[in-house]
Amino acid sequence: MSRRTSRLKEGREVLGSITLHRIAEFVPPPLASFAARLGPFLPWFNLAVTNIPGPQNTLYALGRRLLACHPIVPIARFTTVSVAMMSYDGSIDVGLLGDDEHASDLPVLARAIPKALAELTDLAGGSSVLTSSGGSTPGSP
Repeated sequence: MSRRTSRLKEGREVLGSITLHRIAEFVPPPLASFAARLGPFLPWFNLAVTNIPGPQNTLYALGRRLLACHPIVPIARFTTVSVAMMSYDGSIDVGLLGDDEHASDLPVLARAIPKALAELTDLAGGSSVLTSSGGSTPGSP
């Protein structure tokens, strides 16, 4: 992520949004007003990502231990994929939801997540083992 951001900055690709913002200063008011009214009808993003810090102690319901939490973010209008991460009792669980028509490669993303979490753990100087639910749990390899 850091390397990608650095490449974007070096390649000046970030200037696109800045340039659009500056151009907006010179748009005639009637045109700006029309564009503002279109805003709610235009897709502004197609990916929702959230990280939900959960309890780091074991929870019980009716005397049964809660083994995992599987977070889900509903797909809103114009959203193609939602990714939710939730920590619970020393583990991280990931919930993916995608539009069948536009996110047919969601299984590819799902398979990549455990490896990405392991890479992040290594970069952070820790170690992890994967749980059966696919989450990452601190521990020794």
